Amino acid sequence: MAGCIAYAGKGFSAGVLHMLRASTRAALCLPHVDQSEMTADTRELDHLLAMHFGWWDVFVGKKKPVSDAASSTTSDDNSSPDPPRLAFPS
Repeated sequence: MAGCIAYAGKGFSAGVLHMLRASTRAALCLPHVDQSEMTADTRELDHLLAMHFGWWDVFVGKKKPVSDAASSTTSDDNSSPDPPRLAFPS
């Protein structure tokens, strides 16, 4: 990781916040005192660190897997729907 910017708190102008939010290398991080678990306030920095260091086991440790209920149900004719098609004006 070449570097990242962790930002939090007040005092940033609207323009600076816009640039920080748009950056792939900036992460909002506002932990609470004595915080040991991830929260929505630290999610962005947690995600950047997991991507760089491969800490996905830490990042998703206590979360339950999501099951795809739609894929577990089958239709009678076993056919899949046609994929959506893009229409371009001519």
